[in-house]
Amino acid sequence: MSLKQSERLEKIQKQFIQPNSNSSSRTPIDARKMAKYLRHVIADVPIRWNSSYLAWCRLLELKGYIRTLEANLAKETDQDSKKDSQRLTKVMLTNDEWDLLRDLIPILGPFEEATRYFGGSNYSTYSIMKPLITEIINKLKPDEPNENILNINIENLEDVF
Repeated sequence: MSLKQSERLEKIQKQFIQPNSNSSSRTPIDARKMAKYLRHVIADVPIRWNSSYLAWCRLLELKGYIRTLEANLAKETDQDSKKDSQRLTKVMLTNDEWDLLRDLIPILGPFEEATRYFGGSNYSTYSIMKPLITEIINKLKPDEPNENILNINIENLEDVF
């Protein structure tokens, strides 16, 4: 019986606590603290944009484990592992795609925070909408003038969005 990809990912995490570390020795996870370390992939739900954001954040957390899993599967000799290795290699992100995710996270973070805030039901969201949008604009506003956005008035909500 072959392991599911999620089980393989969990097994790799149990073996190594810090796959991204530069040291040649990897520290085994203390079994008593296992729940603190194990991470699972978050499913992307098409009707909720922030599920993509959360899935991307988790992928970045799991990047080292996923790469370790890819390398380990490539070494296996059984047929199921070879198939899984080919599947994983086929869907594996390129370095440019990993970099893009890393760069998108800080940009999308304020939108995810606003989405969570607006999703609350115990307070009026209309009164906070403009201050929250202004805060997002200020977080995303470039520190220095940029010739690519010279014609955009960042103070005008219609120009920004």
